Amino acid sequence: MKRITFLSLSLLLLAGCSSDNEPQSGVNTGQVEIKLTGGIQNVEAFTRGGGVISGTVPTSILNIQMSLYNAAGASYSYEYTKYTAAPLEATINTSGNISFTAGSQYYQANGYDTQLIGWYPNTGTFTAGDGSSTANKIAFANLDGSTDIMLSNTATASKGTPFSSSNAVLTFSHKLTQIVINAYQENSDWGGIESIAINGEGGKTGTITLPNGFATSTGSGNMSLVTKKPSDNTDIKGIDGSAVYSSSNYLSLSGSSSSSTVLCGYAMFAPTPSTTITLSVVTVNGGTKLVTVTAPTTDNTGFEEGKAYTVALKFSANAISPTATISEWIPATATTLPIQ
Repeated sequence: MKRITFLSLSLLLLAGCSSDNEPQSGVNTGQVEIKLTGGIQNVEAFTRGGGVISGTVPTSILNIQMSLYNAAGASYSYEYTKYTAAPLEATINTSGNISFTAGSQYYQANGYDTQLIGWYPNTGTFTAGDGSSTANKIAFANLDGSTDIMLSNTATASKGTPFSSSNAVLTFSHKLTQIVINAYQENSDWGGIESIAINGEGGKTGTITLPNGFATSTGSGNMSLVTKKPSDNTDIKGIDGSAVYSSSNYLSLSGSSSSSTVLCGYAMFAPTPSTTITLSVVTVNGGTKLVTVTAPTTDNTGFEEGKAYTVALKFSANAISPTATISEWIPATATTLPIQ
């Protein structure tokens, strides 16, 4: 699975005049500041309205949330029902540094462990556990296709054994499935594309259950493609030069082969064990066509979490035929899937 990985979680200085090589205690507290630094590797994640995150560090600040849990003893079994406090707001800047928005956080002065877990974005609704049997949950309502959801592993450290590149790696994993749709025509009778949507994926809520659970609710409609270019988050333009889609501003099918496709849009939707999804494709001259896309044979467990599927729609005289491949986030073999 493609992941965001923070390679180094290290202690930085509490006092600017202190040595850069040793962890420092807060003034009159006996506590050591938790400061997280790192980078991003192999990232291709879409954000709501923010475009594509790529490269080794984000090109703009990312807003995340984290739960911090202090162990009550030297030997302690972590229970995620105990993360009852409200989450901490944090940011990842363009240098890869992670900062707590409300100010410094500290390891326990008694030397007991501190554990961190994080998620993205910071717009979910947090519900605290009951401290006994119900774990914390973060719900993201009305998944709209443009929002990535990511959850990290847990990272544990203490004042005596602080976070560093040698003892901790904080990794954010994608929890949704990504699809990018392109199109080309072998027959011009279709006239152009007025809209494309994924059936049954609209209105869902995605819920994280700490530490590693994720589930989505039943959908209540269709999810329209995000009409942006993944490369730079600019609009996909229709025949009148403005953003698609509408009956008067449809997407022209100018490409005539699989090597000259037109980008139709993308979406991130709930993973499903079903090996098929259905697209509603509305064309100028052909009306609405239901197109079944089958997961490549390498993915016989359905459309999987953390994978990016690229679909090319071929508009021929009698049918719309999709060719499906899997690209990064996770690579796989191409497969051709004719639809009658």
